[in-house]
Amino acid sequence: MSEDGLVDEADNRVPSVLRTKRQLVAETPMDFLGFADWLQRREHEASDWIVVARAEEQQEARWYTWSVLARLGGGRLQGLLATAAREVLPNFGNPFFNTYHTDKLAVYVANDRSVLRRTTFRPFTIRREFSGVCADTFELIQEFLLFHKAYWDPATNDYRRLSTDGSEHVVARRRISEDGERLEVDAHDLRDYLAATGCHLVRYHDHNRFDTSFDATPWLPNGRHVRSFVSDGSVHYEISVSADRLAALYKSRSGLLGKDIVPPYDRVDNRHTGFDDEQFVDFIVGRNADGSEHLATCEKKKLSSYFRDSGRPHALTPVYFKEDVLLQYYHSPARYSVSRGHLAHLNIWSIELDYTEEGLVQAWLGDLGDLPFAHQQHWKQHNVHPRGTITEARFNRDFRTDPTGHRNDPVYYFREAYECVQSTSDAHLGDKLFLPLSEHDQYALDTLRVPITDEAKELDEQLLSLAKLTADSINMGLLRRKRVDTQLKSLEALELFLSWFSNEGEAKAAVAPLRVVQSLRSASAAHRKGRTFAKALRKAGLEAMSNRQRGQHIIEQSTKALTVIAGLLRAAGAADGP
Repeated sequence: MSEDGLVDEADNRVPSVLRTKRQLVAETPMDFLGFADWLQRREHEASDWIVVARAEEQQEARWYTWSVLARLGGGRLQGLLATAAREVLPNFGNPFFNTYHTDKLAVYVANDRSVLRRTTFRPFTIRREFSGVCADTFELIQEFLLFHKAYWDPATNDYRRLSTDGSEHVVARRRISEDGERLEVDAHDLRDYLAATGCHLVRYHDHNRFDTSFDATPWLPNGRHVRSFVSDGSVHYEISVSADRLAALYKSRSGLLGKDIVPPYDRVDNRHTGFDDEQFVDFIVGRNADGSEHLATCEKKKLSSYFRDSGRPHALTPVYFKEDVLLQYYHSPARYSVSRGHLAHLNIWSIELDYTEEGLVQAWLGDLGDLPFAHQQHWKQHNVHPRGTITEARFNRDFRTDPTGHRNDPVYYFREAYECVQSTSDAHLGDKLFLPLSEHDQYALDTLRVPITDEAKELDEQLLSLAKLTADSINMGLLRRKRVDTQLKSLEALELFLSWFSNEGEAKAAVAPLRVVQSLRSASAAHRKGRTFAKALRKAGLEAMSNRQRGQHIIEQSTKALTVIAGLLRAAGAADGP
């Protein structure tokens, strides 16, 4: 019998009959009240997500967890796990004033550090309470988030970081439900941070479950309590069953009080220190004498240059890829910027590239080594044997330092013409001809391209983008202010306005490519394809072309139309006078 009157399972003087009854109480109610399953989960050893804080409550259960950092070298770990006692409380981390009324003295306490039995504790989660103004919540310490350069995504309730390959990775997530709040941290990122700080994470638990039907009194010594302990070197839990009948709200209660330990890794992740074990892919750069593939590493420091011969290919050796290597980048316009001469992932990495006359994407071997390894592997899947040579534009740009040289990129010229129309209209008419794209529609301009494949889906996507940029975005408010009958359809209204400053044929010809875009979009991308689509192709003279040729032709014709429209808008501005 322990000093506090509770029966301890370690007490060998307990009669075997009582021990059997206690086992029944310890097993049946424990399973019923949920702690057996909880113990088996061993959350602190999870390899994916570790709960670092929670405040959850159901009708007959309350779960509470909070976490602190502790330096546990020199045998302190064993000392910490000797008892289920809580060294710090959930509000650890909240500053306060210690007041001494006799001396009328108030002392500020940062409450960001505590030393107990030579062990230093620091908060990892902080419980913030707001007196009912808004929901109480747990916060992670800023040092952990700053360490991982994590940002808050309110749409998903996650903290995210960018991995070395540029992909997003969830570091921590907040889960809010009817039961309350739970804060979970990625196990790898947590243990990585612990390795950097030289700390262990101590998770404290105070869980209770109640039962209104099972009366444990007959099975409890003196009708009071029974408790047992679980301790194995990484945990120390005290599990108890009682029949206190607090406020007559329940007949039995079981509780789990204690702590467990999440250890650090032996060393920090190399991505923090810059000592990464870099990996590089071998790309096809030609054929050997026997016809086999000639492979070469893209690791720049091993390649030859104009200043040294390493016995390996030159860093400016051209490497060729199928065009669909760029599809995955076009599909993520918020993260990747793609043109025929450049690919960039935010401000993380970029690579110069080109399109060859053979319809291939070309990059320099040394530049491929600047891509993250995961992206090198992606490019490797689309790597092909060299065919043809680099373009004149690439030669001018890279060897003659002529960035303004010829660009074999229809989309480049379309964007220039589009911006010219917008700026001309704004300067001469007081507003833009095409309504500015919203944040959610900006992708229409950013991802516009000559179709990479002949798939119908590729052409449909470009038709939708072109229509959204032009016919669907005509500024009817501007035309109304210029006294155009806005009961007309948008393209008819634009053609009428332009005809006032040109001959009728010129205005009609200028708007015609935009009509082609609109009709093909309506007959193809917006509806099921059928006779209407075939008729629209014949009318536009596109029937005998492939989808890639159609896409390029439509973009080029739209560019010419925008160039003519810009000239007519200048005439319209001059007619209006200063």
